Amino acid sequence: VFNRYADEVPNDGGKLMMGFGASLEVFTSRECKVSGAIGPVTSLNKKAPNIGDMEIGKGGTNAWALGGIDPGTTVAVYFEVAVPGSSPLPQ
Repeated sequence: VFNRYADEVPNDGGKLMMGFGASLEVFTSRECKVSGAIGPVTSLNKKAPNIGDMEIGKGGTNAWALGGIDPGTTVAVYFEVAVPGSSPLPQ
């Protein structure tokens, strides 16, 4: 049995604008620490020195897994400024 699909189905050559099994890892300088991420993410529980004390969303890590992504996927990553002592931020 064969089906005929309507002409409004996009002619994209069989390619979907999607990705699966994506991961997001954040690397920072020593002046910034990662507080967390909000969005369709799952923590990978990766410990690193650039993890902040305050957790926002899925925190306590600098790496997250995204089950699937497409052009409409949005992830917000939050940071905290961690300047040791009273030294000023570099220019």
